[in-house]
Amino acid sequence: MKIALILIMFFLTFQSDKINCSDLKNGKFQTENKNGLLTTITRKENKQIENFNEGERISEFDVKWTNECEYLIYNRKVLEGNDPWPEMNSDTLKIKIIEIQDDFYQTESEMLSKGWKMNQKIQILK
Repeated sequence: MKIALILIMFFLTFQSDKINCSDLKNGKFQTENKNGLLTTITRKENKQIENFNEGERISEFDVKWTNECEYLIYNRKVLEGNDPWPEMNSDTLKIKIIEIQDDFYQTESEMLSKGWKMNQKIQILK
């Protein structure tokens, strides 16, 4: 009986430490593009700031969570730096979180107006 109780407590503790999608609504994250350049993402519920290549370009997005593990980023505004894609300012990116580990999460993203899709691994900083 004692062993069963210890096992139950272990599994409950193990489950409670697992990161879930709602833990990613706020925080600091980082991703690397194919050229090795980093983008730091700071998200606070309904706003996201992306700092590309240590300040080369800083963009702000509105965020709308559509369910526990999916959200939209839209209404892009470049706050600092050049805007190489001004046509993207009115576009919406749909993001689905498909995997979460202790230090990263994996997404499937789709640019709604163009149907472009990509997968991205995003490191969890805090």
